[in-house]
Amino acid sequence: MRGAAACRWPRAGPRSWSGPGRSAGARLLTLRPLTGEAVTGLVAQAVAAEPGPRLLAEVAGAAGNPLFVTEVLGALAQEGGNRDRRRPG
Repeated sequence: MRGAAACRWPRAGPRSWSGPGRSAGARLLTLRPLTGEAVTGLVAQAVAAEPGPRLLAEVAGAAGNPLFVTEVLGALAQEGGNRDRRRPG
């Protein structure tokens, strides 16, 4: 491995980083949350449809973090699948 990279969400306080890889030429990348428009696009792509307000409200708690958005969508899909199995046939 030639180097390492670390990602973090911005937060208040000093911008210093120490840890494994720091002396090995690692780079620190500060990632900003996705915009509302980008979240809508990510959700639309994931569900292959234009998301409605209820679905967007569900993913709002992810605060623009794309990993959390996809995790929420996965949990909702699994929950929906479980709900479908509980319905009387």
